[in-house]
Amino acid sequence: MPPLAATIHVFTFKRGLLAAVGHDLRLSFGRFHGEIRDGAVEARFDLTSLSVDGAVPRPGADPDPLPRIYTDEIERNARSKVLAVERCPTASWQGRVDLDRGVAEGSLALHGKTAPVRGTVRAEAGGAIAVFELVPSNFGIRPFRAMAGTLRLEDRVRVEATVLWGDGPPPRRARFEGPKGPA
Repeated sequence: MPPLAATIHVFTFKRGLLAAVGHDLRLSFGRFHGEIRDGAVEARFDLTSLSVDGAVPRPGADPDPLPRIYTDEIERNARSKVLAVERCPTASWQGRVDLDRGVAEGSLALHGKTAPVRGTVRAEAGGAIAVFELVPSNFGIRPFRAMAGTLRLEDRVRVEATVLWGDGPPPRRARFEGPKGPA
């Protein structure tokens, strides 16, 4: 059976004196893969596949595209200054997803550290979406700063992971992967 389609979106939030000139962003990971086994989930993410989808004008809105010159700089900074992909190119998650209770919980290994994470999960038209609020400093990641700290990111990101299985009940066992293939 082919892997199920999946997406992972990461939302960042700006703050600081010059926050009005910055953007809240939606980013995505293109390469990742995982496996579902009776509620247990394991996943691996290629952090080098991070890309900018665009600026998010308000929660729940589709992202507005940014000029390529900005997305290139944001992606370069995210990979080198924030995630340090040359040292830690992958991340992984192990945990359990309980659609009946609406809970997704497990451990995230990121940036050389492992920490527990807990989020919500809900079934949605032929799939499920799990939402996590992460604190980057829990993984030794300092929030990004620019312009002498007058523009910076909050020490939180929102991660939305979606897996689509189509019609019918959720699969007990399945593989999934990102839009650009496995990690």
